[in-house]
Amino acid sequence: VFYLSCSSLALLALLDASECPPTFGADYDDVRAFCSRGYTLLGNKEGDLTNFVDVSLEGFKTNFVPSLRKDDLVVFVLDGKPQELSQFQALLQTIKSMAVTTVCLQFTVSDIPLSQKVFPLETDKTICLELCLSSWPHTLLGSSGPHCVDVRQSQSECLSEMMCKWTLNAISTGAHVLCGKVMGNAMIDVQVSNSKLFHRSIGIIQRFSGCSEEVGRHSLLRSIYERDTDFLELDGRPVAEHTNIATGKQKVVPIAVLVAKLDMSVSEASLTLQQEPAVRKALSLAKKIG
Repeated sequence: VFYLSCSSLALLALLDASECPPTFGADYDDVRAFCSRGYTLLGNKEGDLTNFVDVSLEGFKTNFVPSLRKDDLVVFVLDGKPQELSQFQALLQTIKSMAVTTVCLQFTVSDIPLSQKVFPLETDKTICLELCLSSWPHTLLGSSGPHCVDVRQSQSECLSEMMCKWTLNAISTGAHVLCGKVMGNAMIDVQVSNSKLFHRSIGIIQRFSGCSEEVGRHSLLRSIYERDTDFLELDGRPVAEHTNIATGKQKVVPIAVLVAKLDMSVSEASLTLQQEPAVRKALSLAKKIG
């Protein structure tokens, strides 16, 4: 999933993308966000960090467009205000020529009827989420004078951003559901990178394997250290030591679930997940093979 924006909503797109690796155990490039003027638009105090993380449209064009696939999704995130969309128009045509699915999300705050709106980009799908303020009071009830608060002005931008963030959350969550990162409404492929996530992972293993807390913990340690023997000696070590080893490793918890549920070796569980990344389907596959 790639979010592209030329407005302040790019901040929310970047935020949503940054949440995916720790939440879903996603790869860094599974969900990315880019904005028209890069760090200039963001106005971050550190300045241009392109050498560390490139968030510019040019970076997207250079590093990602040539390798786009049919199952990728490119989402244009707009705020309905007059914008310089000429760079998006040309980019959109290039992306559509590669048969990649495109969506335009437009978040607006106005009283203009939806039927009269003009959408700036002809994407495969266009979704306009509008906050209608026609029935809202301009001021708070009973307020007056020079310090009177204009409710529409003060709340519209905040609510528009909330709509944007919730929508982006739905998109990224749905994408990870399809990729097998979610099972039973739980983010099953979490990164075991701190004490809280270590203990949460044990609970996930217990939930989907039906094992005890001790078996869940041992299965997690087996997965982290990639060993099926001599793992009991690891049990007394500090949790921080385990999370240091686990950080950056892929599918630690899904492997542990298969180990605990089906009494598989770590290598067998890893091979099964290579054949079927979705844990629910991997469990069924392993039972058939067994």
